[in-house]
Amino acid sequence: MIALADELKTSGALRSPRWARAFTDVPRHLFVPEWYEQETDQRGFAVWRHRRIDNATDDLAAAYRDITLVTALDPATAKQVDDHAWTGVATSSSTLPRLMAGMLETLAPDDEHLVLEIGTGTGYNAALLSARLGDSRVYSVDVDPGLVETARTRLAAAGYTPHLAVGDGREGYPGSATSFDRIIATCSVTHLPAAWIERTRPGGAILTDLALGIEGGLVHVTVDNGRRATGGFTATAGRFMAARADARAYSTPDRSPRAPEAD
Repeated sequence: MIALADELKTSGALRSPRWARAFTDVPRHLFVPEWYEQETDQRGFAVWRHRRIDNATDDLAAAYRDITLVTALDPATAKQVDDHAWTGVATSSSTLPRLMAGMLETLAPDDEHLVLEIGTGTGYNAALLSARLGDSRVYSVDVDPGLVETARTRLAAAGYTPHLAVGDGREGYPGSATSFDRIIATCSVTHLPAAWIERTRPGGAILTDLALGIEGGLVHVTVDNGRRATGGFTATAGRFMAARADARAYSTPDRSPRAPEAD
């Protein structure tokens, strides 16, 4: 944990002592005890190889690398190809720590701020926010009930109890009229959802990945008294999986039928 925080400080992603302390204090391996790593198998196909922490030193070190760790595959596309490998589309991950740190520094919440996270995922980012702000000030929503319950269990094991809910995060935090000082999304959207702007207090800010066709990136906007959101792209670059309305899969695109088999 200390080594990861030091690496992020050296890279310039971590700039403030309080965020550095959060990365030092929150155990990533508790939130990512297993994951998938992409590799090329003997046939030349790209596959997701399952990895698990067995509490060995090397296993723990693997969880603290500054890389994205994929944690879930779309069951509609996943196909097991050997005992520990699958093909398929990734649907959830523990984000590259360098990107997480840069986004949290850009978000820059004050001690009294309420923060809404769109995309609970593993719960690691919610834990970092809770370590920095106190868990009563952190709200997080994810479309996948299984991810939310697993994150809740792991957060509690780490000593954090932020507000968690299941729902389409593009509609804000479900069942609540709470307004937030900061909204951070760990998924991509094609436009800023109106619900986010409506639920951001004047002077508050939104940080998200805006997908604009073949280009896009992280945008940081401030909401004014007239509910106008203005800002621009950030120096921190990063892309995220697309937001989705279904808990288990992305929508299936229309494809031409396969050619008939012959011989």
